[in-house]
Amino acid sequence: MVFTVLAAIMCLALASAIKLWANKWFISYPVIMTLAGFLSSEVLVALGVDTGLRYYHVDWLISAFLVPTIIFNTALSFNEQSLYKDKIYFIYLITGTYGLTILIATILLYFSMNHPSGFPWFAALLTGCILAATNTRVISDLLKNSGISMRLLSLLKGESLINSVLSLSIVSFLLSRLTPQTEAHYHLWLTQLFITFIVPVITGIGLGVFAKRLLSKNKDAIASILFLVSCVYGLYFINSILFSASGSIAVFVFGLFSKPFVEKNLVIKQYWLANSFLATLLMFFILGMTVTVTMFSERWLAMIIGIAAILMSRFLSLTAGFSLISKKTTQQVITLKEQLLLSASGTCGALAIALAFMLPETLDYWWTIQSIVFGVVLFSIFVQAPLAAYWQKTRLNDSSSCEKSP
Repeated sequence: MVFTVLAAIMCLALASAIKLWANKWFISYPVIMTLAGFLSSEVLVALGVDTGLRYYHVDWLISAFLVPTIIFNTALSFNEQSLYKDKIYFIYLITGTYGLTILIATILLYFSMNHPSGFPWFAALLTGCILAATNTRVISDLLKNSGISMRLLSLLKGESLINSVLSLSIVSFLLSRLTPQTEAHYHLWLTQLFITFIVPVITGIGLGVFAKRLLSKNKDAIASILFLVSCVYGLYFINSILFSASGSIAVFVFGLFSKPFVEKNLVIKQYWLANSFLATLLMFFILGMTVTVTMFSERWLAMIIGIAAILMSRFLSLTAGFSLISKKTTQQVITLKEQLLLSASGTCGALAIALAFMLPETLDYWWTIQSIVFGVVLFSIFVQAPLAAYWQKTRLNDSSSCEKSP
């Protein structure tokens, strides 16, 4: 375990050091952390060193420490004002695109896998919900350096923030309520649905209002940081463990109430940005540490099916709705090329990894789902993100220049 921690620290320092220039070469820091994690694991295993990293360690680390930080920073990053002019497109992204992506991906995965006993509808639905959680941290820096418009980037970021919280909540609900062990309690699903989604909103608002009043009178940055950390983790655990509800929704709602105060305090804002950045780096390092050659040799076809399913489902759900909106709305139209870029930029990242690690080993198909998710995430950071950024730089920028020239 000591060697694993040392390797992680060295890789974190490496990723932070080269982040400034890596994006210019269409290389994102998740790529570096994933490669570093994989190579570190392979070297340690080859030397006969036990890394001490077990599945239950990873699950506990991610769900208990990394996810609350990422979700809280997600709420702090949510910029509703930049999305107001494109509110119709944005609402469709987080409802129509998200829902249709899950539906189409579920159907494609189930019939493509063609193994009802080994990969039933429930497995396909779980996989679809996980893969629908887009993450702009994988691609946002690359797109910025490629000259993407702030309008498109704001849509991508806003979609990613909401979809991540929704996927975390829906997957948690499916795992806790609709697994085979709880099939006899279907008549209580409405009550359970209320507890899962409404209770955390109420607790998040309650603590958020209290924190907003308390923090408005507090000028001590250190005390404020400690108070926010206690609230974030306390709220997450109380909802997840005590109420069996969605801790992610509670933390997100609390973050929205805390956002005005955090934005006024640079020290506190930078603290949470650094924490979120560290959590994301660790997530990709853990991905690299846990990916094995055996996973590719035994589940390569499932990975390809997952990649094809999520790309097709996102493309169909996004372009169909946006094309219709463009014909009916009076807002500035999003062109077909821009729609294709938004579709291609729907990459999977840290939260998809987190959801994959949350799958219980009691599910017969947990490793298949995890392999599919890992395959899609690896495709996102190594292939999809660089290609989308390169296409933005070479095609869309050229098109914009032609439109502006006399």
